[in-house]
Amino acid sequence: MEKSKIITYSLLAHINNSGLLVNDLLSIFEPLVKRILSKMNSESISKGKNISEIKSRFDSAYKIELPLPVLRNILKRIAHQTNTAEQVHFQIFENDDAFIIHNFIFVDYDEIITEKEKEIDELESAFREFCNINSLEEKDFSSIFDFIECNKLSLVQYLNVPEKIQTINIDFNNEAKFVDFFRQFPPLFKKIRDIYLGSIISCYLEYETVKGNSDVEILFDTNYILSLLDLNS
Repeated sequence: MEKSKIITYSLLAHINNSGLLVNDLLSIFEPLVKRILSKMNSESISKGKNISEIKSRFDSAYKIELPLPVLRNILKRIAHQTNTAEQVHFQIFENDDAFIIHNFIFVDYDEIITEKEKEIDELESAFREFCNINSLEEKDFSSIFDFIECNKLSLVQYLNVPEKIQTINIDFNNEAKFVDFFRQFPPLFKKIRDIYLGSIISCYLEYETVKGNSDVEILFDTNYILSLLDLNS
C-alpha cells in the first residue's frame, strides 16, 4: 500500500476526531479538496474546463478516488463557505462544471501531513521489531500497512477488545500478537486505530449501490459494528 494513501487515512481520522466543522461525512473530505484548490491556485491555475481536472489532482495526491458527483457537492459547499459579496474565491458553473479559482489559500493541514509522515515511519520501525520478535519474514509483509491490509478482517476482532488477548493461549495467531505487541505502546496503538478509522471513512467514497434482484432482506447491527472500533462518535 502506498505511503500517500496511509497518510490520507490518518488525515481523515484526524479531521474526524478533531470535530471541527464536521457535520457529516462529506465535510470530512472538504479540507482535502480545499488543499488541492489552494495548490492549484499557487501554481497559477486560475480556471478549468471541467472539475474532472480537480478530481485528477485529488486522486493523485491522496491515492483515493473521489467520484465526480461527490466532488461537485463538496465544491458547491466550498464556494458557499468562502465567497463573499466583495470577493469570489471559487466558482463552479452549473451548465458544464467549468470552474474559476481566485486567491484561494488553504495551508491548514500541511504541517499535520508532515507530522503524519513521521508517525508512519515510527509505526514502520516498530513493525520491524515485531517481525524480528515473532520471526516473520519481510517478504511475507513488506510493510505494516500490507500486514494490516492482508489481515484487517481478523485484526478487527482484537483492536477494541482488550480481554480477547488475555484469553488466548501462548500459541495465538500473528494478528493477535500484532495487537498485543502494539498495545504496549498506546500512542502507536492509537495511530493504528486511526488508520483503520480513516480507511473506513474512505469507503464512503467507494461505495456504490447496485440494483438487486433478490427478495432477501439483510439487517446490520450498526451499533455493534461501530463499537468494534470505538467509532460511535
